[in-house]
Parts: sequence; structure tokens; C-alpha cells
Amino acid sequence: MSGVTGWTLHDVRRTFSSKCAEWQVASPDIIERLLGHTTALSPIARIYNRWHYLPEMRAALERYEEKLAHLLKSTR
Repeated sequence: MSGVTGWTLHDVRRTFSSKCAEWQVASPDIIERLLGHTTALSPIARIYNRWHYLPEMRAALERYEEKLAHLLKSTR
């Protein structure tokens, strides 16, 4: 156990979003999609852009996982 207390699920989401940006694993719009925010595109863009961005989201999560694995490996 880490011993960290007083955190909320929102803290985990905020940290994930911040680290994705810091580590440059994805663009802001992909990070928004990973968080489940559907307002990344304007209403007009949502009408015309029907792409689901799943490959981009998968690639971002894989890059995030690589960064975490490297971080964990370096702390052992």
C-alpha cells in the first residue's frame, strides 16, 4: 500500500490527463476522449467528423503504459 490518503477518483483522472500531456503521449483532443469527454469537438465538427479515434486512443494508452513501466522499472 502506498500510504496515500485523502485522494478521490477525480485526482486519478487529473493526474492521468496531466501526465499524458507532460509525457506527450497524445494530443489534447485524444486525452479528452480517453477521459470520456465528448465535447472535444464543436457541435458542427461532431456532425461531420464521425471517426471514433480508437486507434489513436489505443496508441496513446500504449505510450502511457510504456512511460509508466519505465518509471516503475527505474524505481526498483
